[in-house]
Amino acid sequence: MLGLVTDRVLTRCPRCGTEVREGVEDGKDIVCVGCGRGWRVVLDKATGSVGFIASSAREVPEPLFLPRGSIRAAVAVLLAFCTMVVAGSGHDIPDQILALHLTIIGYYFAFRRQAANAAGRILDASTTHESPLFLPSGVIRVLLIAAFVFCAIFLHKSDRLVRPKYAEFFLLLGGLVAGSMFAKVFAKSEGRPFYTAINHLKGAAVLCAALWLCWLLLSGTYAQQAWPPLLAACFVSFYLGSR
Repeated sequence: MLGLVTDRVLTRCPRCGTEVREGVEDGKDIVCVGCGRGWRVVLDKATGSVGFIASSAREVPEPLFLPRGSIRAAVAVLLAFCTMVVAGSGHDIPDQILALHLTIIGYYFAFRRQAANAAGRILDASTTHESPLFLPSGVIRVLLIAAFVFCAIFLHKSDRLVRPKYAEFFLLLGGLVAGSMFAKVFAKSEGRPFYTAINHLKGAAVLCAALWLCWLLLSGTYAQQAWPPLLAACFVSFYLGSR
């Protein structure tokens, strides 16, 4: 597979989107630190375009021959809607399932968007992109959001939404989703002074929030606080979602 990267300053792995930190030279063999895939660099000195050719021409089929990401999408949707049913039936949602959902949402609203942005720099006319489960782009995210909205409604009706573990989960979840939406809204302003200033402000704010959380943890006073640490953690999740 040959992927042409139009960004002359920043190059990324065509497979997973991880930044290539090695110097790119024509004919050089590199290995991506993110996915471990080997590539040979093709450099057009006239235009500055960088291409990557997979070191191995043999392609490994995706599980069950479905589009890439389909198994993860199916697992995410199944777990989300089963959790919605559990919440609607009045039963308690296990802590492990809530933690797993945060991992899943973090993947869909942060990592997949980052990989998609990297793929936007890769031009390959011979390649057709298929979304997970053959569904239109964004459908999985909409289904996940809908499931968790109904979960919140069910929990609120039974006065369980104010319980610490549910309040923490939905605040962190909201931070990730809000960060992802924020990034999409400001994507068209990328490169402009206002966009750069916002990025600097977010970076400084999240560092302050993380340092404060670290101090609370190391000093042993985290448990004595109520909402402030949770809001700081929510902003950290917002930042991760926006990146």
